[in-house]
Amino acid sequence: MKFVKNALLACISLGALLPHLATATPVTLTTGHMQFANPTTVHIANQTPLVTNLWVYSGAIAATASDTAMPFEAWCIDIFQHAYFNWSSQDYVRESATVYPGSDKANSLLRLATESLGLVVDSRTSSAFQLAAWEIVNETSSTFGLSSGNFTAWGASDDSIALANTWLSGLPGADTPNKYAISVLHSGRYQDFAVFTPVPEPATIALLGLGLFGIAASRRKSGKRIDG
Repeated sequence: MKFVKNALLACISLGALLPHLATATPVTLTTGHMQFANPTTVHIANQTPLVTNLWVYSGAIAATASDTAMPFEAWCIDIFQHAYFNWSSQDYVRESATVYPGSDKANSLLRLATESLGLVVDSRTSSAFQLAAWEIVNETSSTFGLSSGNFTAWGASDDSIALANTWLSGLPGADTPNKYAISVLHSGRYQDFAVFTPVPEPATIALLGLGLFGIAASRRKSGKRIDG
């Protein structure tokens, strides 16, 4: 989550440049605090569009949305606009990540999540995942790494940069089944967030199907007439 020290993001109004679905249903997004206490702080920069030396909190934030029943972890994919702690806005729509940030980057984010999201257990690993996600979304070359390129990070309060680089260098192949689905909560005025949802494994789906079949069979059996 890209919060600066006073919990206000750097403001660069690029929302008009980001594609969105005009017919999508409006969603109210409510943010809380960082996913873990004592969040990592780090310096980040971007070359195109230009962002210079932002000192930010890095990691997921706890959030809720009006189109879902359960709280979730929101991951920042927009380093150019505002967001706040303990804040609510109706200015969001939920979109496919193939719209923004685009299909190639969405696929890379899913590969990252498949490999590493299950390893997020504290502020350090949450920061590493967030940094890796920023790198994927903002990097303009085919090689991911936080020490060079279009997006860079340095001066973290822990070793999450090194961990993020490790995860980025070990992304699974494109043919690896994804463990997550991804959507984006997009706003024309405020920061955009990626939301990852676990995808049931085929064995789980098969067991669920068998369970539903058993329930249906049991109901049919109990409903039979017995003529004397």
